[in-house]
Amino acid sequence: MTIESERKAKEAVILNACFWGVGNGFISTSLIVYLIRDICADHPSVPVGTVIAWIIAAPRIAGLLRLAVPRLIDRFGSRKWFTVLTFALSPLVLLGIPLWLSPLIHHAPLGTVLGLLVVIWCVYHLIEYFGTTALWAMIGDLVPPERRGRFLGIREGMMILGQTFGFLACGLYAYFVIDSLPNTVPRWEGYLLPTYLGIVCLVLAVIPLLRLPEIEPEGREKKASGGLLEPLRSRRFVIFVLFGMYLQMSGGLSQSVQFAYQVYVLQISLLFALGAQTLTRIGQSAIAPWKGRGIDRFGFFPIMCGSLVIVSFGSLCYFFAEPATWWLIYVAAFLWVFWVGVNIGISTLVLTLSPPENKASGIAIFYTASTFSFAIFTLLGGYLSDRFRDGVLSVPALGLSWDYAHCSFFASFVLRLSALVFLLWIVRVRGE
Repeated sequence: MTIESERKAKEAVILNACFWGVGNGFISTSLIVYLIRDICADHPSVPVGTVIAWIIAAPRIAGLLRLAVPRLIDRFGSRKWFTVLTFALSPLVLLGIPLWLSPLIHHAPLGTVLGLLVVIWCVYHLIEYFGTTALWAMIGDLVPPERRGRFLGIREGMMILGQTFGFLACGLYAYFVIDSLPNTVPRWEGYLLPTYLGIVCLVLAVIPLLRLPEIEPEGREKKASGGLLEPLRSRRFVIFVLFGMYLQMSGGLSQSVQFAYQVYVLQISLLFALGAQTLTRIGQSAIAPWKGRGIDRFGFFPIMCGSLVIVSFGSLCYFFAEPATWWLIYVAAFLWVFWVGVNIGISTLVLTLSPPENKASGIAIFYTASTFSFAIFTLLGGYLSDRFRDGVLSVPALGLSWDYAHCSFFASFVLRLSALVFLLWIVRVRGE
């Protein structure tokens, strides 16, 4: 590959991330959660916590299928066109939401409507996972290890910048249009326009990928059945996978509870919910290149450890947030700016620790295992939130009286901090 073609390939990957970020900002998990709230407004008996948990978890469970990506790429014959096809198909699946939602709400049981919403959201993410796995494998062969941190920081920053624009536009639209709809108009109809806009941006994100050359993998690509499990021969890679699973468990337990807490306890509008995420994205966009350069210069350990300690305290902000102090979610949003250091560190490690000749398998194994862990514990958290909706954990000797939401926020804080043990373990087995 010439220097000029390499430069154009990097530009294409970054531009794809920017457009994809805008699309994700318009049609985000937060938008789907508020859509569910308004669909279920007249049905108080619906276990909303569990439904939200399924919206978050179902794509991760289906993500187990991304283990098949290396073999699918082999059968397809081209990583580039496999990536282009999957990135093009995934937003088309989302068209089912605006096209089918209106007729179904008027003619189908509520359970069918919510079930279809979960299925569409799940299939969209599954196809996206396929494309992302293939794209990351190409990035691993495109960017040398000594420059990956900086490049991934720039790419992450551009994606976050795009998400920020989408969040801000969608939040302002929700505040000035959806929240102002007359009672004669169903509020859920207001979410259709940002859904269409998000789909358009996701389709536009495919165009830069057409400029990518066919990037040959390092070494000879393994096609034997044992090739998929090749990364697990490395003890260090196995520990890294365990770290990913543990970290996602710590976030999954409080994920659906956090969304429900914003909507039903703090009762903030979609604008302020997306505003908090916008604050996080703007901060992450600003520091992502700096974090990437820091990883290139100092290694993953100090950057990831410092970032993980800071973001852990975000859960405590939700622990102390009440309707009168709802603004604490913005303090959490500021602390979560530093999560970008963890993300870039993970992206760098997964490319570094995967076998050079079989990066797609390493990427598939790590992200499948970690997202499956996130899914299982998100579902558990959603189930427990509905199961103990009116319950209180009391420890009179300590003066404690917490509901399930506060228990989950505190547990998330403790578990995230304890994930540092795995990072220390990875460092300890360096070279083994």
